Amino acid sequence: MIPGIGLRMSEITRKLLFTAACLILPVLWGVLVNWLFNLWQSARTEKTEDEPVFPDYQI
Repeated sequence: MIPGIGLRMSEITRKLLFTAACLILPVLWGVLVNWLFNLWQSARTEKTEDEPVFPDYQI
């Protein structure tokens, strides 16, 4: 035990790993979703390139 803190090193290590996971997992999720969205968009733009584009005129 660490004097004055009352936590064992394994508890501190577990809490640090949990904190790291809470920070890293959302970032990895965002990267994955961004990558999948880019794949979806590139497939969609390849399909729609042959279609004529009509400008949207607004008054």
